[in-house]
Amino acid sequence: MKRRKAIQSLTALLGYSMSPVMITGFASSCKEAQKEIGWKPNFFEETDMPVLAKLGEAFLPRTETPGAIDVDAHLFVDVFLDRVATPDDKEIVKKGFAIWKNAFQKSLGDKPEEALQEDFDKNLNDHYYEETIHNQNIADLLSKEPPSSGPELEKYKIYNFLGRFKALLMLGYFASEEVGENVLSYLPLPGDYEGCIPVSSVGNSWSIS
Repeated sequence: MKRRKAIQSLTALLGYSMSPVMITGFASSCKEAQKEIGWKPNFFEETDMPVLAKLGEAFLPRTETPGAIDVDAHLFVDVFLDRVATPDDKEIVKKGFAIWKNAFQKSLGDKPEEALQEDFDKNLNDHYYEETIHNQNIADLLSKEPPSSGPELEKYKIYNFLGRFKALLMLGYFASEEVGENVLSYLPLPGDYEGCIPVSSVGNSWSIS
């Protein structure tokens, strides 16, 4: 999928109306803000950032391409939630993250801050990739009104958080300079237009198109 299309799809999925140019500019401003002395997250607690970084890497691990940690996609999530997200979305993420972190700590027997990357990978695998019917149950749960109470309400809030975090993480990933210029094909100034050419002749998906 092309970068522009990916960004458009993800913002639509999240229910926001922002152009790819706005999102990439926003990602650049996040990167510059991080360089400031004494920078601290605005939405999450500072102690939560290593946890979010490893959770992000579980979603988008480093392979032959950069992982979420390599482009600081979790920092984009923090700034987006602080500056752009609606009050309802902020509350959903805050509460869902707290419930997920508490459940993760119980399963670990230790604080999430002390967990290894493999622990995050297993946690995500247990939530999402156990079996097809499990994923269908998640979709069914989230398509309905929130349960009134009990374990199902807790599960609803966890999956709501994970889904929103993943979408924002991917948004920050595709909007990053590293992915835009070094992973996807990148041409800041367009060249000659050729309307009918084989796809194989252009190689990779293009960052700007």
